[in-house]
Amino acid sequence: MKFNLSRRNKLLLVGALILCSSSALLGWYMIQKQKQKAEEARKKEPVAQENVPAFAQRPHVGPDALIVTQNLSELPKDLLQLPLVNEIFTEEFVFYYQDAPDVLSLFGSLKRIAFEHNVTLVDRLFTQILSGPAEIALWRSPSGRLEEGLMVLPHAEAVGLLKIAEAIAPSDSQLTLYTDPEASIWPEPVYRYEFRPNRALYLTSWGKRLLVFTHPKIPLPTSQRIDQWEEATEERFGKSGPKDSLVQIFETEMPRDKHGIYLSMDYLSFGYDHFLSSFSTVKFLYNEESKWKAASLSEPSENAAPFVTDALWTVLPRKASLCFAAVLDPLKSSELIERSMGPLVAKTKQTLDALQMPIAVCWYDESKMYTPLLLAKAKGPLDAATLKTIFETVVGNFEAGILTAEEQSLLAAQKEALENGETVDNPVKARQFVPALPVKEEKRGEDYIWSREVSSRYGLTPSTESAAAEKMRSKRFFKVQMAYAKGYLIFSPDHQLVDKTLAVLHKTYPALADTFDAAALNAGLLVFPEGLSELLRQATLESLPAEQEALFRESVTRRLFPALDRFKKFPATAFVWPKPEAARTARWEELKWQSLPAR
Repeated sequence: MKFNLSRRNKLLLVGALILCSSSALLGWYMIQKQKQKAEEARKKEPVAQENVPAFAQRPHVGPDALIVTQNLSELPKDLLQLPLVNEIFTEEFVFYYQDAPDVLSLFGSLKRIAFEHNVTLVDRLFTQILSGPAEIALWRSPSGRLEEGLMVLPHAEAVGLLKIAEAIAPSDSQLTLYTDPEASIWPEPVYRYEFRPNRALYLTSWGKRLLVFTHPKIPLPTSQRIDQWEEATEERFGKSGPKDSLVQIFETEMPRDKHGIYLSMDYLSFGYDHFLSSFSTVKFLYNEESKWKAASLSEPSENAAPFVTDALWTVLPRKASLCFAAVLDPLKSSELIERSMGPLVAKTKQTLDALQMPIAVCWYDESKMYTPLLLAKAKGPLDAATLKTIFETVVGNFEAGILTAEEQSLLAAQKEALENGETVDNPVKARQFVPALPVKEEKRGEDYIWSREVSSRYGLTPSTESAAAEKMRSKRFFKVQMAYAKGYLIFSPDHQLVDKTLAVLHKTYPALADTFDAAALNAGLLVFPEGLSELLRQATLESLPAEQEALFRESVTRRLFPALDRFKKFPATAFVWPKPEAARTARWEELKWQSLPAR
C-alpha cells in the first residue's frame, strides 16, 4: 500500500494545531511492543499537584477560550485577513510549526497506524473532518498556556472514526480502550491514543458528535454532566444557553458568522481581572462581507458609574507603552482587603470607595513589565494619615542584610568544619531578619509623597545607592512610592514614574493626552506598539539569561524579535471601551478603535 500526504493537507493540520495552542498535545511516541508495558509506564508515578490543570484539582472549572468555526481548515487563511497577523507572522512562522518535532511526530504516528492497519484514517481526518465545522474549548495548563482542550466535531464522518478505533484498539499498542476507574463517567466508550510518554488524546462520542480531548478529567458537556458543565462555564463567562452546544458558554444561539473566537476576560487580563469587572468575554467574529469584528460581553449592572477617562489620560506622563482604564471589581477587592489588611479593613474600604472609577494602569518601556504606574482620581479629599498607614501596611518586607566577603568566607569554613564533626568556637551567624525599612514621608506644598525602599533581586536600583544597604537582603531594591496630589492618588514600584506624574500635574512634563483629544475619544485602552515591543523585548531577554538559556535565547532572537520589529511600526491605537451603563441583562457591545499620533 502506497501512502501519500499532500502539502495542502499538511498545512490544514498545522493551521488547526496552531490555533488550538496544542503543540503540547503533539509528538511521536516510540511504538511499544506490549500494551501492558504502556499501561505500567503511564501509571508508574503520580502526577505532582502543581502540574495538574485547575479543572483536575477542583471540578467544574470552565474553559478560558472557545473557537467556533463552520470550516476549520479555512480558519488559518481567514486569520491572515487581520492586518496585524498578516504583517507580523510570516510564512516562516507557520513552517516553523509544520517542521517542529512534535508535529512531524504526529504525522509519523498517523502514517504508522494507516500502514499497519490498512486504513485511510489520515486522508479521511484531513479532508472530511478538518474541512468541516468544529467547536474547540481551551483551558490553561499550570504554565498559563492554553494547552488543554476539548474539540467537538458535529458530523457523521467524525463519529465514524470511533468505529475505526474500535476495530484497531485490540491489536494496537498506542490506541487502547480507556478504563481508568478514577476518571469521570462517560456514557460511551472512551479510547486513549498515547502518542508520547505521558501524552495522550481521548476520543468518545456525544450523540452524533465526536469528542476529542486532552485530559481524562476535562469537563464534558454530555447528557449525564450537563448541569456540571453549566456550572463550570458560568464561573468563567456568567451565562449559559442551549444544552446541545459549547456556545452556551458565550451566547444563547449559534453564531451565523463563519468563524468565532471567544476569550474570557479572566484569561486575557493576566491576573488583572479585578480591574475589569464589567466585562466577562471578548469575541472576534469573521464573515466574508465585514471581515473581522470584535465585541465584548458586558455583565449586568444596576448602578454602573459613567465611564469617563479624560481625567486620567491628561495626568499620566507621555511615552507610555500600554495603558488601560477599568473599574475595580468591588467583590474581589473586598475579599483581598479582608485577607490582608487586618484592623485596617474598614479604613481601606472607605478609601477605596472614595476613589472615582475608572482607574488607570500604564506600563512604560523605560521601566519594567512588573513596575506599572497606577492612577486614581478621588471623589473628594482623602485623609493623608490613613493613606500613610495603608502604605506602611501593604508595602515592604523583612530585610536580612548581605554578608560581607569576609563573613561569607568564615561562614563557609564553619559549615565545612561542622560537616567534618569539628567543634567551632565563636560561630558566625547569618544576619537576623529585621523589620521593613522605614517609610519616608515628604510634603511638597500641598502634595504628600510616601516612599519605602524594598530589597529584591529584581529591584531597579543597586543597593549601593541606599544608605540602608547593609540592612538589605538583596543587592538591588525598589523605591516604592505613593503620592496624593491635586485629588489624585498615584502609585508605582518605580518612584520615577510617580515623580513624572507629579510633574505632569504641575505642568512641568508633557502628558499622555497632549497629542489627542482625550475628552472626545474617551478611550479605555491605549496601545503604543513602538514602546510595547521594546518592553516585551526587555522582559524576554531578562527572563532568558544568556549563560543559562543560550539556545532558547538564540531561537527567540531569530524568530520573535523580528516579529516585534514589525509590530513596532504599527500606529498607536486607542480602543473605545464599552460604557458600563445600567442594565439588567448581559449584552454584547462592539469594540471600536482609532489611530493615534505617535507617542
